Amino acid sequence: MKRSKILFSIFFVIAPFFINLDVARAETVSFSDDNVSKIEEGAEVVGNEEVASRLALDFAKTIEPTLDLTIGSTTPIRDVEGVTVGYDIAFNLDTEQYGYVIIDFRLQDDYISQFSIERGVPDYYTQMTKQLSNEVSDDTNAEILETMPTEYNVVVEDEVFRSDGEELTLQEFENYQDSVAEEALNVVEESQKYATSAMYGHSSEFFIDYPSDFQMSSVYYLRQFNSITQDYTLKVNKKYACAVVALATIASSYNFYSTAVESQYKAAYDRLWTLAYTSNEGLTQTRYIGPALVNYAREKGVTLTQTTTPSPSFVLIQNAIAQSYPVALSVFYNKTNGGGVSGHTVFVQGTMTGKRGQTMNNFIILSNGWTASATYMNYSTVPSTLYSYEAAIWKGKKLFY
Repeated sequence: MKRSKILFSIFFVIAPFFINLDVARAETVSFSDDNVSKIEEGAEVVGNEEVASRLALDFAKTIEPTLDLTIGSTTPIRDVEGVTVGYDIAFNLDTEQYGYVIIDFRLQDDYISQFSIERGVPDYYTQMTKQLSNEVSDDTNAEILETMPTEYNVVVEDEVFRSDGEELTLQEFENYQDSVAEEALNVVEESQKYATSAMYGHSSEFFIDYPSDFQMSSVYYLRQFNSITQDYTLKVNKKYACAVVALATIASSYNFYSTAVESQYKAAYDRLWTLAYTSNEGLTQTRYIGPALVNYAREKGVTLTQTTTPSPSFVLIQNAIAQSYPVALSVFYNKTNGGGVSGHTVFVQGTMTGKRGQTMNNFIILSNGWTASATYMNYSTVPSTLYSYEAAIWKGKKLFY
């Protein structure tokens, strides 16, 4: 069952302002009875385009319950072995494009791999084909080819465009498919081994300083590191919500305002608080994080698009950083002593891969919203201990350009 995560802050009166502890609450979002019954009665879900479309539309209506959304198109997603592992489902509002949902049949009881429910946003396949030099006609045989989970490719004649922004010839793509086939299967198998029994007292427990025993083999950074401390946020705004801090840090990285000018920071922070539908208590539903920055950028004359991806792969985050696009990662974890589920949102600004001892590890480099310096999270080990996690990724304008 898909859950809509919520990040919020509990406020305590202190001196002349408020201080928070970040907490998260999971709110159940149910599919329609018809869709659930199809699954419970043993209807074939894997590869079933009709069921995928119904699940996608039902999920979209939990995001926009007042709109009469309809299915616009469905594009199959096939893995390296040619198996249909999901569908790219497009939506329309009357005649206007209104976003998409990617269904992944391997995500049992969840199925939602990626989504963006916004006015004017085309389906994922259309977004990718717009990058190709070859003209794409209406093609009933359209498909998306997955080389790794969430690493997608579109082939048109002898041209291939990848979701990491790289273009290949058909021969280069076929060689690449062959080279990663075994690794792709291993990634899928590992991604299905989630353990949710781990407990943490606070999200800071899985953020670390630079690992001293790390032998780096590759690294990707944004052009600059940017952070806003909790102390400064409380001084200027007298309230704190981690999701809004992450959004404000990204907005300043786009040079939409200057963090150093307190009046500008306060104005940006208050506006993002409103656009993210953050409550007076500091509560933010993560589904509003992506659209909040899109709308704020639009007010600044910049066009952005965004995608929200549950359980994002390291490759997905790495590709975004390599292309200088911002990533906000929301993590949710079981609290110790029966404290329920809590969470935190951070701005990811880099990735690195290398060895710790004899084991290869992937790390993300992030601004944690509390301190000025970079902190790190082991993306090879921590995600499997989390209750859940998801990433908002924006495209359309590169950071620090």
